[in-house]
Amino acid sequence: MRLKSKIMCQRWNKKCKCYFLDLMSDDKKRRTIYPHKEVAKLYVPNDDETKIMIIHKDNNPRNNRAENLLWMTASQHMRWQFEMGNKNNFKVWKTRKKLYANGFKETTVLPGRPKKKHPEHLDIGLK
Repeated sequence: MRLKSKIMCQRWNKKCKCYFLDLMSDDKKRRTIYPHKEVAKLYVPNDDETKIMIIHKDNNPRNNRAENLLWMTASQHMRWQFEMGNKNNFKVWKTRKKLYANGFKETTVLPGRPKKKHPEHLDIGLK
Protein backbone atom coordinates (compact mmCIF):
# COMPACT_ATOMS: atom_id res chain seq x y z
CA MET A 1 0.00 0.00 0.00
CA ARG A 2 1.44 3.33 -1.03
CA LEU A 3 0.38 6.42 0.84
CA LYS A 4 0.38 9.59 -1.23
CA SER A 5 -1.18 11.47 1.66
CA LYS A 6 0.27 12.95 4.78
CA ILE A 7 -0.81 11.64 8.17
CA MET A 8 -2.70 14.23 10.18
CA CYS A 9 -2.89 12.31 13.45
CA GLN A 10 -3.45 8.92 15.00
CA ARG A 11 -6.45 8.78 17.31
CA TRP A 12 -8.28 6.32 19.54
CA ASN A 13 -11.83 5.32 18.55
CA LYS A 14 -13.77 4.85 21.79
CA LYS A 15 -16.67 3.02 20.17
CA CYS A 16 -14.76 0.19 18.49
CA LYS A 17 -11.72 0.48 20.80
CA CYS A 18 -9.07 0.69 18.12
CA TYR A 19 -6.69 3.22 16.60
CA PHE A 20 -7.26 5.00 13.32
CA LEU A 21 -5.32 7.42 11.17
CA ASP A 22 -6.59 10.53 9.45
CA LEU A 23 -4.88 11.12 6.12
CA MET A 24 -4.94 14.37 4.20
CA SER A 25 -4.30 14.20 0.47
CA ASP A 26 -2.71 16.91 -1.62
CA ASP A 27 -6.12 18.11 -2.80
CA LYS A 28 -7.28 18.49 0.86
CA LYS A 29 -9.50 15.40 0.94
CA ARG A 30 -9.63 13.56 4.23
CA ARG A 31 -9.53 9.77 4.49
CA THR A 32 -9.67 7.61 7.60
CA ILE A 33 -7.91 4.26 7.70
CA TYR A 34 -7.66 1.62 10.40
CA PRO A 35 -4.13 0.16 10.53
CA HIS A 36 -5.27 -3.28 11.69
CA LYS A 37 -7.71 -3.53 8.76
CA GLU A 38 -5.06 -2.56 6.22
CA VAL A 39 -2.59 -5.12 7.63
CA ALA A 40 -5.28 -7.82 7.63
CA LYS A 41 -6.32 -7.07 4.03
CA LEU A 42 -2.73 -7.47 2.86
CA TYR A 43 -1.36 -10.29 4.99
CA VAL A 44 -4.18 -12.30 6.60
CA PRO A 45 -6.01 -14.64 4.21
CA ASN A 46 -9.80 -14.33 4.23
CA ASP A 47 -11.48 -17.17 2.32
CA ASP A 48 -15.03 -16.29 3.44
CA GLU A 49 -16.57 -12.97 2.39
CA THR A 50 -18.99 -13.06 5.35
CA LYS A 51 -16.00 -12.59 7.64
CA ILE A 52 -15.82 -8.81 7.73
CA MET A 53 -14.63 -8.14 11.30
CA ILE A 54 -11.05 -8.28 12.52
CA ILE A 55 -9.94 -9.11 16.05
CA HIS A 56 -6.61 -8.92 17.85
CA LYS A 57 -5.98 -12.42 19.22
CA ASP A 58 -4.14 -11.08 22.28
CA ASN A 59 -6.80 -8.35 22.79
CA ASN A 60 -4.14 -5.64 22.47
CA PRO A 61 -5.20 -2.99 19.91
CA ARG A 62 -1.61 -1.74 19.59
CA ASN A 63 -0.39 -5.13 18.36
CA ASN A 64 -1.20 -4.98 14.63
CA ARG A 65 1.11 -7.79 13.48
CA ALA A 66 -0.45 -10.10 10.89
CA GLU A 67 -0.08 -13.21 13.06
CA ASN A 68 -2.10 -11.45 15.79
CA LEU A 69 -5.07 -10.61 13.54
CA LEU A 70 -8.01 -12.87 12.66
CA TRP A 71 -11.05 -12.43 10.40
CA MET A 72 -14.49 -13.20 11.93
CA THR A 73 -18.16 -12.87 11.11
CA ALA A 74 -20.13 -10.21 12.97
CA SER A 75 -21.82 -12.78 15.24
CA GLN A 76 -18.50 -14.49 16.03
CA HIS A 77 -17.02 -11.07 16.79
CA MET A 78 -19.81 -10.21 19.23
CA ARG A 79 -19.48 -13.57 21.00
CA TRP A 80 -15.72 -13.08 21.25
CA GLN A 81 -16.18 -9.56 22.69
CA PHE A 82 -18.40 -10.92 25.49
CA GLU A 83 -16.01 -13.83 26.20
CA MET A 84 -13.03 -11.48 26.47
CA GLY A 85 -14.92 -9.08 28.72
CA ASN A 86 -14.77 -6.15 26.29
CA LYS A 87 -18.56 -5.96 26.34
CA ASN A 88 -21.02 -6.77 29.06
CA ASN A 89 -24.80 -6.93 29.16
CA PHE A 90 -25.13 -4.21 31.78
CA LYS A 91 -23.65 -1.57 29.47
CA VAL A 92 -25.63 -2.87 26.49
CA TRP A 93 -28.97 -2.75 28.35
CA LYS A 94 -28.19 0.62 29.91
CA THR A 95 -27.65 2.05 26.43
CA ARG A 96 -30.76 0.35 24.99
CA LYS A 97 -32.98 1.58 27.82
CA LYS A 98 -31.92 5.14 27.04
CA LEU A 99 -32.99 4.64 23.43
CA TYR A 100 -36.10 2.54 24.05
CA ALA A 101 -38.29 2.57 27.19
CA ASN A 102 -38.25 -1.20 27.81
CA GLY A 103 -34.95 -2.01 26.08
CA PHE A 104 -36.61 -3.16 22.84
CA LYS A 105 -37.91 -1.37 19.77
CA GLU A 106 -41.69 -1.36 19.46
CA THR A 107 -41.52 -3.55 16.37
CA THR A 108 -39.41 -6.23 18.07
CA VAL A 109 -41.09 -9.60 18.45
CA LEU A 110 -39.31 -12.00 20.76
CA PRO A 111 -39.42 -15.68 19.80
CA GLY A 112 -41.83 -17.65 21.95
CA ARG A 113 -43.69 -14.61 23.19
CA PRO A 114 -46.79 -13.22 21.52
CA LYS A 115 -46.70 -9.50 20.88
CA LYS A 116 -49.03 -7.57 23.17
CA LYS A 117 -51.88 -5.87 21.36
CA HIS A 118 -52.80 -2.34 22.24
CA PRO A 119 -56.47 -1.60 23.08
CA GLU A 120 -57.03 0.33 19.84
CA HIS A 121 -56.08 -2.81 17.90
CA LEU A 122 -58.51 -5.09 19.71
CA ASP A 123 -61.69 -5.89 17.87
CA ILE A 124 -64.25 -6.97 20.46
CA GLY A 125 -67.32 -6.27 18.36
CA LEU A 126 -68.50 -3.03 20.07
CA LYS A 127 -69.91 -0.32 17.84
